[in-house]
Amino acid sequence: MTWGTFTIQHILTLAAILTLAVSLYFILKRIPDKAKTWVLFAVSLVGAAAVIYDLFRWGQPLLYLPLHLCSLNALLIPIAVITKNKVLSHLTLVWSLGAMLVLIVNTGQAYYVMFSEAFWIFVLCHTADVTVPALLFLSGLVKFDIKKAPATVGVTMAAYTGVHFVNLAINKYLASSALAVAEFSRARVIPKVNYMFSLGDEGNAVFALFRKIIPFDYWHMYLIAPIIAVFLFSIHFIIKAKNKFSKKTEGQK
Repeated sequence: MTWGTFTIQHILTLAAILTLAVSLYFILKRIPDKAKTWVLFAVSLVGAAAVIYDLFRWGQPLLYLPLHLCSLNALLIPIAVITKNKVLSHLTLVWSLGAMLVLIVNTGQAYYVMFSEAFWIFVLCHTADVTVPALLFLSGLVKFDIKKAPATVGVTMAAYTGVHFVNLAINKYLASSALAVAEFSRARVIPKVNYMFSLGDEGNAVFALFRKIIPFDYWHMYLIAPIIAVFLFSIHFIIKAKNKFSKKTEGQK
């Protein structure tokens, strides 16, 4: 049985992830900050372990480098949890949007067999990506600061640019290396990498839309920058509205 997109098994998976996140939220509300840190750190290690396992499991590490946004995020989240670094914490929160997107619009993973290795690696990595950064803020361990928005956008686009050039370098190597050609000759296809989707949408409906708006490799993903800005400012104004409402309620008592 395959996972599918918006099948009953896909919807149940999303429901399970949401249930886990809500359960963790209420657990964290009842324990001290030090315990919160260790709980979130333990969950984050599951995601990081999935990424590292994926790198070595298939015997083709160049094709499974942790250079997708979600993979990088999974490796950064344990550091963010332990250090409480504000820029890093805001970065992991923004990057969790990518994990949420591919969990919901999972067209590239719809063929995964339920409970297979590939399924668990993907789900565990992205579950940690989605839940831990949000809970880091919701639990009060890190305070949201809109002033970190420029650094968050800048680091994201710098990382994306660096990964794009890695894509070009690896693909050039795979195309020119006699060893690579021999290794993959049975399939009669020389593989290519497309980390962070800088060279194509890989069947993802959202990234396909980006390419319709900007039909050029690399540049199409710059549409992420305004999305990040809208996301961060939306959180900022929601927090401001909540604080204003709380003060007004307290004043009426």
